[in-house]
Amino acid sequence: MSTESTIHDSIDSAATTVGSVWPIHSFVTANPLSGFEDQPFADAVEEATDLLGGRGYPCADTFRTALERGQIDQDILVSELNERGYEADPETLLDRIAEADPTDGDTADSDEESDADRVDAVLTKWLAAFLDEGRAHWPMPNREEGFYGAFRTLVDHDGEIPSRGVVADLPESPTVTIEAVVDDYPDDQWDAIFEEQLAALPGWTGFIKQRADANGEWQSEYPITVEGYLAVRLALLDAFRRRYRPVGGRRQQRAGAGRRTRRGVPERVGGDLP
Repeated sequence: MSTESTIHDSIDSAATTVGSVWPIHSFVTANPLSGFEDQPFADAVEEATDLLGGRGYPCADTFRTALERGQIDQDILVSELNERGYEADPETLLDRIAEADPTDGDTADSDEESDADRVDAVLTKWLAAFLDEGRAHWPMPNREEGFYGAFRTLVDHDGEIPSRGVVADLPESPTVTIEAVVDDYPDDQWDAIFEEQLAALPGWTGFIKQRADANGEWQSEYPITVEGYLAVRLALLDAFRRRYRPVGGRRQQRAGAGRRTRRGVPERVGGDLP
């Protein structure tokens, strides 16, 4: 299989993690976790927490408040706990949940997170300008070239983006750009890399998927694809020298590849982005 085909297959697989999202004005509700519906509930929550962030289950204080207010029947709860082999009383179990809850005091990755925040902010600015549907007084130029093409043409005019790495001389093809960024990683990690990046801004990714699938008037006039979006995101990560540690992708997890830490990050995944 060619590298191009491998990249396309990995993108298709990774994109299933994020469900489609309709424009706000359409008032169509969407389940943001629809990409995990093929998995057992506990597995889906764990993987979605790793990829999308947030909390998969309520914290101990939320359960305790619900108990105090009578929103959880104490007798039913005790019966269910006993049936599942838990002999301690609910208060003791809630204390254990609280003690096991990871804290937010880890600052080891603060620099990496700030770089990722900058990438998110810059990318959101570009997406908002490109995906405008007639409301902007000054439309973004070159949109008829597609999102990747317009970015490639105009990126030199954005002072927020460092002119280094692949973004300093973007190839014509988004696939070539993606390959240039992930070339130092084994291809069995590409699913994980693409999943994490597509899940970083799930609302935008979901909207891009929906717009591409619907292929309406705006998409026909100003096309955007998941591949083009991913190429721009990876190019920005490269420009900002973002240290990169992909979360284990769905294909890797099911194959049992790699030993995972508490947060789902493989303990050894290769080097950083150049």
